[in-house]
Amino acid sequence: MMRTTAALAAALAAAAGLTLPAVAHPDSMPTGRAAAARAVPAPTADTSVVTVRVGGDRTGARTVGPLAGVELGLFAAETDTAPVNTTWAECVSDAAGDCSFTVPDTAAGGTNEGRSFWVKQLPGTAPAGWYANPVLRTGPGSGSGSIAQAYAFPTPALTAGQTYSSTDSGPNGFMLSSTYGTNYPASGGVWQNSRANPAPPAGCGMDAAVVLDLSASVGSALPQLKAATDTLVNALTGTPSRLALFSFDQASPSTSVPANHPELHPVSTPAGADAFKQLYADWTLGKGTNWDQGLWAVAQAAEHYQAVFVITDGNPTRFADNAQGDGSNTHFRDVENGIFSANAVKAEGSRVIALGVGKGVEGLSGLNLRAVSGPTAYDGTNLTTADYFQTTDFQTAGEQLHDLVLTRCRGSISVVKQLVPATTSGEDTTGAVPAGAGWTFDASTATGGITGLPATETTTDDGTGSVTFQPSFTGTTSGQITVQEQQHGGYELVTPGGRNATCTDLDTGQPVDAVNTGTAAAPGFTVNLSSTDAVSCVLYNRPAATDTADVTVTKSWRINGVEYAEGSQPDGFTADLTLTGPGTAPATPQPWGVPRPGYQVGEAVTIDETTGIADRRCALAFALITTLDGSRTALRLPHTAQLTDRHLTAHITNVVLCVTLPVPLPTPTPTPTPPRRPHPRRARPPSRPTPGRGPPTTTQQAARTRAPDPPARGGRPACTGRPPRQPPFVRQYITQRNRPRVDRILGPSTYRPRTSTATRRRAAAPTALVWAGAGRRRQSWSSPSRGRRPGTPTCVPASTPSSRRRRRSAAWTWRPTGREGNSLARRGRCRREGLEARCPDEELELSDSIEHGQVEVNGVRLHLAEQGEGPLVLLLHGFPESWYSWRHQFGPLAAAGYRVVAPDQRGYARSSRPEAVDAYTLLHLVGDVTALIGELGARRAVVVGHDWGALVAWATAALRPDLVRGVVGLSVPPLPMSGPPPLRSLQEAYGEGFYQVYFQEPGRADAELAADVRTSLRRILCGVQPDGVPRPWVVPRGGRLLDTLPEPERLPHWLTEADLDAFTADYAPHGRHAFTGGLNWYRNLDRNAELLAPFADLTIDVPALYAAGEQDLVNALVPPEALAHLLGRLPRLHGHLRLPETGHWTQQERPAEVNAALLDFLAHLDD
Repeated sequence: MMRTTAALAAALAAAAGLTLPAVAHPDSMPTGRAAAARAVPAPTADTSVVTVRVGGDRTGARTVGPLAGVELGLFAAETDTAPVNTTWAECVSDAAGDCSFTVPDTAAGGTNEGRSFWVKQLPGTAPAGWYANPVLRTGPGSGSGSIAQAYAFPTPALTAGQTYSSTDSGPNGFMLSSTYGTNYPASGGVWQNSRANPAPPAGCGMDAAVVLDLSASVGSALPQLKAATDTLVNALTGTPSRLALFSFDQASPSTSVPANHPELHPVSTPAGADAFKQLYADWTLGKGTNWDQGLWAVAQAAEHYQAVFVITDGNPTRFADNAQGDGSNTHFRDVENGIFSANAVKAEGSRVIALGVGKGVEGLSGLNLRAVSGPTAYDGTNLTTADYFQTTDFQTAGEQLHDLVLTRCRGSISVVKQLVPATTSGEDTTGAVPAGAGWTFDASTATGGITGLPATETTTDDGTGSVTFQPSFTGTTSGQITVQEQQHGGYELVTPGGRNATCTDLDTGQPVDAVNTGTAAAPGFTVNLSSTDAVSCVLYNRPAATDTADVTVTKSWRINGVEYAEGSQPDGFTADLTLTGPGTAPATPQPWGVPRPGYQVGEAVTIDETTGIADRRCALAFALITTLDGSRTALRLPHTAQLTDRHLTAHITNVVLCVTLPVPLPTPTPTPTPPRRPHPRRARPPSRPTPGRGPPTTTQQAARTRAPDPPARGGRPACTGRPPRQPPFVRQYITQRNRPRVDRILGPSTYRPRTSTATRRRAAAPTALVWAGAGRRRQSWSSPSRGRRPGTPTCVPASTPSSRRRRRSAAWTWRPTGREGNSLARRGRCRREGLEARCPDEELELSDSIEHGQVEVNGVRLHLAEQGEGPLVLLLHGFPESWYSWRHQFGPLAAAGYRVVAPDQRGYARSSRPEAVDAYTLLHLVGDVTALIGELGARRAVVVGHDWGALVAWATAALRPDLVRGVVGLSVPPLPMSGPPPLRSLQEAYGEGFYQVYFQEPGRADAELAADVRTSLRRILCGVQPDGVPRPWVVPRGGRLLDTLPEPERLPHWLTEADLDAFTADYAPHGRHAFTGGLNWYRNLDRNAELLAPFADLTIDVPALYAAGEQDLVNALVPPEALAHLLGRLPRLHGHLRLPETGHWTQQERPAEVNAALLDFLAHLDD
């Protein structure tokens, strides 16, 4: 959805005269020794107060939760070991994280007047589960000139009646500093302590995250960094292990790579390990070192990791999500923020293992590695208990990682179950994949002195297909272990080389002998295992040979929302099925619903169809496999499916959009209509000549006195003669006489019309005629409707310059004041009830069906949906939508004589998806639109946008008014082009859970939404304001994105299952990246504000229209006074439409009203 004014809160607030809080108070619960929150004491005439904020876990990109139970003291000198007084010079942080000293005798002549003290932590006073860092490493980021800097801060000289705070940047502040360079003690003002590192994970195999430092200092050692990571991956291959991947330089992901990969990838098989290695194979280096963001990215991930491996070659020189710090030196503040983020990781039970590689992190740098991991350094003997390592090169680091993970596997057997495709035979295991849940293995031994057996383990759905047995060797150092499989019915064991299992020594990579045991029903193997061995064995199974399989495909049609079984659809709609196979047979025709036999289980079949639609007023939107083997899907054709059982069934649904009934059109019989009544205040001579043209012709006179009969259902009258002399749209000269009729169409309104005689004369020029169904929106605006009964069709001008343009002297303003009498809404509901129930007075003929194509513009490939001919109208969708969100606008706009083009915007649906996050700035998006206008051969265009599309439309009109005839924004008003960084304002206003903040972490929302595309789309489209009350979309702390969106009991009236099928078909093929492109738009909020700073004061000096629903969530974020100011950026505002009982999805929920407003707006534009 949209980028709201909350995202630009500071700029908007200033523009509207509003104020917002400047600092967000930490919102996490206190951690550590219980201590009730208490107010910071107030100083007196004889005392001063010194207060220090103490922090624990990071709670947001720039916020830290409080930590209770930390004891601090005031010392006379930095090197002193005892505080100056045990009564008033000691404090304990409370539940709010405040540790305050009330210093006596600071008045004039007092003992402590003008005295300065050093604030330090009392030795051994960290809360339970925490440890202090009394010394940190500071100095140049290169690692040279390291300083072991005591973590202590001097207070200002004390004066009675004053409070001195660690978070104050003024004269009464200390600790807090934004002056960097060689000011190494520069702090963020929040006292740090580190969480104790969770215990190492037990057993062989793990779920772990790998965090790689891609700062420029890695330099030519980048291949060695990747090789070290490969070594770690190889060590875990063959065990029940999964890995996630993160990177950082001055940001996370690194500015040089497209994304982090927080999802867990199985590496139990060589194929899985190779796939994981490919994730970082092409990574390149960035610049800067930001431990804070690298660790914070891990803390925000939805997955849980048992261990987090941080591989870095340098100390931090940056912090926060906007790369604060000088990038060259390490200060307290750089390290503090890394500690807070590491605390958040450890709070989830993840053990942080830090590996410092090279000269940049040697020696004293271990102090900082200690601070983010734990207090235990690797000494060459403590692999399993060490918290951090310091090595000279990446090869050594890789070896240490290898030894670390395999030490946990000593004396174990890992069993990996893989399933081989049924299309293979014999000992061929090509294409094997890890088994799913439910494969059970029993381990036993006859050797004395081995305990922990017998044991039974079963595979889970973690994707590894593996289990581990790790007995205890108490009275012996080795013995024979037998593992037996509980064979599944319908599968047979595959025995490469005649062996039931293929076993390998994980340490050396050498084969291990395995002796076959058991029976065909319960196959097994026996190996000799020592207490120092780490063995992995792979077992292969294949679906057992069965009788031949068959394929059956059925069919249905959804035409304008009405479903028809194949064979019962209206005439002119045909589809022919083709299937490949059995075997290698090419695609051949197959009757619908008739099984095709002869296939084998495991074989693949390609399903496809060819369609025919005779009526040009209808277009095939999608052909989808909506059911496959009983499961609901949304798969595009052609689709290749694998037969996993003896019977494969599929159902194809064709979604068709029509603008008129596909039935024969009867020939109407014209009948006369009563003559028009003269204007009550001014009679017009019937033969008054037009200047320069002479008296009206007979045909012209006839056109003013006759009109065709109303058509039969689906029918169409023929229009003859010339147009009337009156202007073709009543909007040009709204008077008291025709106002009631306009009110019936658009609701009670307020008008400010301006007309001129010249305008009316120009509009009287002869034009060709086309028919518009009676009661259609344009009928209510055309002058021949006066004096006729409702329901009578009318002739209106075709798309010629005189019928649609040159209306500047007839400007109007329309602001609805009520919702009574809105007949368009009733017609819209009538139309949605189905093809047969369609309202006859809503019909229009299309000149062409919707066509689809692709264009290359601005470095991306855009998919386009297009219909009609004439002046160009671009329709820009929002999040998470596609061209299909404009399905109700194509027909009416095309029929009115416009060329309608709706692209899938950059990163969405069928258009290309650049990997780099910074390829989605607003400048890129505007560039796409301007390039598209030129590619389509147009000089100018009307740009219409909804949600994010509205922002792109407003920005295009502001930056390139030479290309924009008019601009329309739905839902989102014209926000300021620039302002302060929006994300900070968002966090302060709504917290870390506000959806636009939640979207910032690459991979998190992506994975949640892509897990079930159809469910995500349904819940977003239906659940943004389920009760009709606009409110911000905020994810509760600890919750997930979709937890905030209830599952709808039923779809709203404006959304059908066919619509969901269409949206899903656009997103589902992109897998876990289905929503990434759209989410990347949000990840450029701060970048947009920076890039567009030079254009902050631009107005939008083209004709404009704004429309929004009264229940739109934007209303919860844009107060009325702010909206009024924003609309002030539109000096040529044509109208502001407020739609009652309408939510965020404006043009989908109220197509009739939106189309009416669009057509009227278009009619008043110049060339």
